Amino acid sequence: PADSTMAAIKNRGYLIAGVEDQDSYDWGYPNPSLSPGPGRSYLGFDIDVLHALAYAIFRNADDIHFVPVTQDFRMGAANQGIVDVVADSITINCPRTHQVHFSIDYINAAQELLVPRDNTTIAVTLDSRHVPHVNGLAGGKVCTVGTTTSVQNLTALAKADGFSVVLAGNWSDCLVLLQQGDVQAFSTDDTILGGIEAEDPYLKLVGDPFSFEPHGLAFPLDDPYSTKDTEFISFANGVLLGLESHASGYCPESRLSSDATCWAALYRTWVTVTVQLPRTTSQVPTPLFAG
Repeated sequence: PADSTMAAIKNRGYLIAGVEDQDSYDWGYPNPSLSPGPGRSYLGFDIDVLHALAYAIFRNADDIHFVPVTQDFRMGAANQGIVDVVADSITINCPRTHQVHFSIDYINAAQELLVPRDNTTIAVTLDSRHVPHVNGLAGGKVCTVGTTTSVQNLTALAKADGFSVVLAGNWSDCLVLLQQGDVQAFSTDDTILGGIEAEDPYLKLVGDPFSFEPHGLAFPLDDPYSTKDTEFISFANGVLLGLESHASGYCPESRLSSDATCWAALYRTWVTVTVQLPRTTSQVPTPLFAG
């Protein structure tokens, strides 16, 4: 519509999207191709969501300028309007709604532990009340990124199970600390950890998931009653619901006959390859609006 945020973006000629500044394999990472072409400098599930949003505005999925944002500034990038939207495996929670507006939940993740593959003692179990307990880490250290929701979950477990939490600036820092033996485990959403596990054969996910992490797109927090603000978020929500509908139409990835929806095609392309057996179906992230 005229005078809408979508119209302003279309008149500009490209969508400005904040994305992961470090490698987040299968979610948002630099395209290794030497000549990726316009709008193709990043790859991943979150990136395909942005391609779908760009296509809905321009009828060209590649009209995107990617802006790498750090973990500690991704909320600020959206809040301050530096970007139109941020897609970076962001967990939706109440405190963050005071910083940014969120889309609907487009994929559900869960926090887990990543440890060296030869470790046989560290595990996470759920008791009869479904309360998580970390075993085999007493006196040890677990790394996570300091600006994520993972910190609160780990802090509570650390007090009960006798380990300490080490805060880092990004996922790569935690990975290096784990590889060098400076920490005994690395913890965050299984969507992130699954990609790291797929890249490093000497690491593995252990135990049960111990949190629920709904992911959404983040938008600038301006006037909550602004028609322009609510129109753009509703527009993006429509795109997300379109990915999960059974209707045909544009899809960032090729749909197979086995893919009931475009969302299923994205999941098969980017996520299924990182899901390791014998993890159960209930442990695999699922869409909120799955058919």
